[in-house]
Amino acid sequence: MISSNDGLVKYLQTSGALKTDRIIKSFKAVDRSDFVPNSLQ
Repeated sequence: MISSNDGLVKYLQTSGALKTDRIIKSFKAVDRSDFVPNSLQ
C-alpha cells in the first residue's frame, strides 16, 4: 500500500497514468485523504 501522496504520484508517473506536468502538479497539490470517508480514516 502506498502511504504518502508523493509515493502515489511517483507510482502513477512510473505506471504511465500521469503524463503531463500540469496533472502531476495537481495530484501533488490535492490531499487524497480529502476523498476518504471519515469512517475509513
